[in-house]
Amino acid sequence: MINLLQKSFYKFCSLLSSQQFRRFFIFGLTCNIIYTVSIYLLTEKIKFHYIASVVIALIYTSFLGFCLNKFYTFNTSTKTFFLELIKYYNVMFSGLLINVAWMFILVEVFKLWYMASVVIVSAGLMFYNFFLHKHWSFRGLNKHKKDPKSR
Repeated sequence: MINLLQKSFYKFCSLLSSQQFRRFFIFGLTCNIIYTVSIYLLTEKIKFHYIASVVIALIYTSFLGFCLNKFYTFNTSTKTFFLELIKYYNVMFSGLLINVAWMFILVEVFKLWYMASVVIVSAGLMFYNFFLHKHWSFRGLNKHKKDPKSR
């Protein structure tokens, strides 16, 4: 049992140190900064409810993330654009549901500041999104064969 846990931990660490994960993290961080600033501006300056701000910001930053991940992280064919876009938005929609639920819990139940909640929820969803995009949205379509750790 311990050997299995060690192997699983090693595989997890290998994946997190891969070129794909680094790219995903950098692009995700970029999108997350845009997302977080957008939520702040929509909520504080335009006076939208924080949940509406989360939904609006997630929709347009997800498309930016899709393009960056499709062409640079997973480097897939342009022929699969719409199929991957549909899969990508399915993952992001499921993430949106998780995001909204956790935002509500952290803000309304635990009385945490909504911007702190955005950071916490986004950090957790990064791993969720990476694994689903790698193994479903862009599954079997990766061209990155140079980095054996990126598989």
